Amino acid sequence: MDGVRIYFAAYGENETNGMTGQATVFMVPTGVPTTAEASVLYFMLPPNDGGDILGAPGLNRGGEGDPPGANYPQ
Repeated sequence: MDGVRIYFAAYGENETNGMTGQATVFMVPTGVPTTAEASVLYFMLPPNDGGDILGAPGLNRGGEGDPPGANYPQ
């Protein structure tokens, strides 16, 4: 994983979770999949910008409310 991509989306009209027509923001990890544990050629290849990591679940959980309290500095 080398980063996070943020998507803005909307729930469709046929949602069964009560979120019909509402907007959401979700995050998906990005990176380059590794195909070998070690390779001499790895350091000679041009850098590859990471895309979405296929199969990784996106983070789409949240809720309204104030952030948790904390005494700073900790």
